[in-house]
Amino acid sequence: MAWLAVAIFAVTIVVVIWNVVDSTVAALIGVSVMIWIGVMTDVDAFGRVDWNVMAILVSVWTIAA
Repeated sequence: MAWLAVAIFAVTIVVVIWNVVDSTVAALIGVSVMIWIGVMTDVDAFGRVDWNVMAILVSVWTIAA
């Protein structure tokens, strides 16, 4: 399972680097594939969110707007 997760992560990073799709869309697709394949559950994925970083990003977007 770990190698599968690394492979999905690597493909997602390559897609972002080549600018095939937006990085947010690529990240959501990568996480969705990991959940769909069974690498992690939706509860695990939600638990991995760093809410401090999310708060900082929302604050910066609000100030920039």
